[in-house]
Amino acid sequence: MNLATSLGLYSAISKELDGNLMFPGSETFYTLFDSFTYFRLHASFCLWAALEPKCSNQAFNVVNGDVESWQNMWPKLAKRTGCHIPRNQFKVDVGKDADSVMSLAEKPPLAEVAAQIGLENNFKQSQVEQKIDLIRWSQRVRASEVHICVERTFLTTDIVGRCTEGVAEASRRAWVGARCF
Repeated sequence: MNLATSLGLYSAISKELDGNLMFPGSETFYTLFDSFTYFRLHASFCLWAALEPKCSNQAFNVVNGDVESWQNMWPKLAKRTGCHIPRNQFKVDVGKDADSVMSLAEKPPLAEVAAQIGLENNFKQSQVEQKIDLIRWSQRVRASEVHICVERTFLTTDIVGRCTEGVAEASRRAWVGARCF
């Protein structure tokens, strides 16, 4: 499942529950910048990688340089889906869906070369933080009932058709200039 589909479902269910579209990640992630990839570029790359034998068992990172912040995108998503963002969303008590924190490796891989790149003793253990634990959120009874509403509302519209047209168009395009090493 891609990010757009996940966000669409999360937004639709949030709208049905109470209309509040709470950012599920951390406040830090909300205010930093991230890079995204145009969906047609990504679809075209995926098709090429799936059909190119030299790409077997290789890892790729595909970006086209788009830099964006959730603090800019999240309000647009809320407006587009008819939701609203609480004024102080990171201070709101989310009850049973309380945040979760997962610690990552005690010593990040970059620490191995820290002295050579001028960052010796500059690392601390990182964490992945969520304001809302989406697994617990999705398991609530009310959220389960809303899944039925979302399915009835969204899967009967032309959204699925429009998505498959995008994939079909990407399959007609050729990936140019990429190489597997």
